[in-house]
Amino acid sequence: MSRLIDRRFTVVLPDKTFNLVHDESAALRSSSNEKDDNGTERFVFGFKDLDNSGDEGDLKSAVAVYNVSRDVNALNGEKGDLHIASVFLRESESRIHRGVAVSTETGDVQNISKLREICHKYGINTVFRATPINTAVDNCEGAKNECMRVTPLNSENWTTLHDKGDNFRRDSTQQSRSVVIENKKFCPVFQDLPRARYIIEKLSAKRFSTPPPQTQHLRKHFDDLPEIIRRAYYALGNYIVAVDILKTCQEKAVIMDRYWHSTTAYGIANETSSTDIPQEGHWAYDWPADLLTPDLVLFLSVSEEIRQIRMKGRGGESTLEEKHLKKDRLFRERLYLAYKRMRNPKCTEIDASGSMEKVLELAREEINKLN
Repeated sequence: MSRLIDRRFTVVLPDKTFNLVHDESAALRSSSNEKDDNGTERFVFGFKDLDNSGDEGDLKSAVAVYNVSRDVNALNGEKGDLHIASVFLRESESRIHRGVAVSTETGDVQNISKLREICHKYGINTVFRATPINTAVDNCEGAKNECMRVTPLNSENWTTLHDKGDNFRRDSTQQSRSVVIENKKFCPVFQDLPRARYIIEKLSAKRFSTPPPQTQHLRKHFDDLPEIIRRAYYALGNYIVAVDILKTCQEKAVIMDRYWHSTTAYGIANETSSTDIPQEGHWAYDWPADLLTPDLVLFLSVSEEIRQIRMKGRGGESTLEEKHLKKDRLFRERLYLAYKRMRNPKCTEIDASGSMEKVLELAREEINKLN
């Protein structure tokens, strides 16, 4: 353990990262003043918001680390002189920060500049330089290649904040334990539903719905107007929420509760009969060219009996359309047909009459087909 930026941390390095730092050639290249002739860093640790406590902050850091890793790998190209791995700072048993470790074989100034831009883009605002040290002369007790010096850098230009860093020695007793698997905030193994839901709800996906908050207060007013005006109101809400989704989906997955398919299906079902509802392949079922298109549309279907039971359990005031669904069997049939005839993208039907766990399993199977 040592002191960094006036706080005490333990640097925890998985084997991949530790070996990367102590690569023999990197050690040789870093032996002169810990920099190359141009003064650029060869190995850095980066973290996002070390002061941001709580699970949500940790999850945001994990997303930032992932994005940096992805962009660095894309930057690598054919040269492959950038190497990336994980690094952790342990402040206490319950407080562990996940970061990203990047090394450059050549110390190329252009690569370092691009690497800095990537880190800034994703909010990596605490950066350290890591340098392997000679245990015999640098006052660090430990076997060969067990020690390194970690020096805080200015997060903007990556210049050193202090003349000397702190020496760290690897705790060999921890080598057989995976930091990721042993810590629930990072572990990718899920053995219960609540934790999976918690992660999704906290960060991994953002939920949107229509009508959006910007127009929600006008819903009752437009629901009492003719169908063409009512559908124009709901259609406008789709375009408004699409702007927010476009920004959000750059960083995380988006789950949407109702969208263009719903707006259109209700419009068709309300204004047609069983004899004149547009047939399959009609242009009315085609997705608009100027509206953000989802990767997958899941249509959760249940019997009317189950739907009414769940509506009672939900509570709250029923909309006019919900009352219509309850009373008119032919309307329900037209609505179902309209959903089923949507295309580009189509509606993928899921039987939602089972338990929540079963429905999630079916939805996950459909999502996995996208990969």
